[in-house]
Amino acid sequence: MVELIEQPHGLLIRLTDKKELKALLKKNKYVEPYEILDEAGYIGNGWWQVSPESIGALTDAPIIGYDIGFTDEGEVELYDESKIYWYPNYMIKDPWKVLLKEGEVFFDLAE
Repeated sequence: MVELIEQPHGLLIRLTDKKELKALLKKNKYVEPYEILDEAGYIGNGWWQVSPESIGALTDAPIIGYDIGFTDEGEVELYDESKIYWYPNYMIKDPWKVLLKEGEVFFDLAE
């Protein structure tokens, strides 16, 4: 469905299967990053959806984490090598509709 391409300032998500994404968007009004990552086989391979409140982010933007951990209680653990990517334009554009229309969408690297 997608491929993830890490870049110096963010994460480029490139569409690889338009039909599959269309079907997912048709089934659900809003698609969580977890659904995209899971369908593409990235969940469990270092990539996770991160809830904003779990990392103290004051936003409702979709957030994707790479190389993060979880405590026994299920809390997110960030390491020096962890990366957090977010879509700051979420109030104006749905990232998955942008992906469908343009073939790619960019998530900024959180600093």
